[in-house]
Amino acid sequence: MIVVLATKQIVPRAIAVSVERMRRHVLDLSIAHAIQVSWCVRPSKAYAVKESREICIAPIRSAISYATALHEIGHVCGQHQASPHSLIREAAAWRWARANALTWNYGMEKLAGEAIGFAKAAVTELARLAQTHNPTPS
Repeated sequence: MIVVLATKQIVPRAIAVSVERMRRHVLDLSIAHAIQVSWCVRPSKAYAVKESREICIAPIRSAISYATALHEIGHVCGQHQASPHSLIREAAAWRWARANALTWNYGMEKLAGEAIGFAKAAVTELARLAQTHNPTPS
């Protein structure tokens, strides 16, 4: 469960959940949503393919790999995944992860915040490059 303050700051409320329970939860969600799961070496290599309902995730060994797995499931099951804007898709997948997690701690929230920050930076850089290569006529 999480508490949202008036400032929209998210305050995680960590509940003790074993790694085995997190692992089982991810697999149960994958089965319930007919998602094909394959495995990668680390959470930073995870991805989702919404159209074929598949995710590639690291083995669930911590809250971080659990949060990443939920985020990838969010790309398949969450809202706004058809948006043409990557930042909207990313934010929505993290919202889905938070809403469906058995627990959500500060480390998980930090991961989500860093991922959103990286996505924002990538969008900004792409816009800058597009402007550099396609300047507006004067």
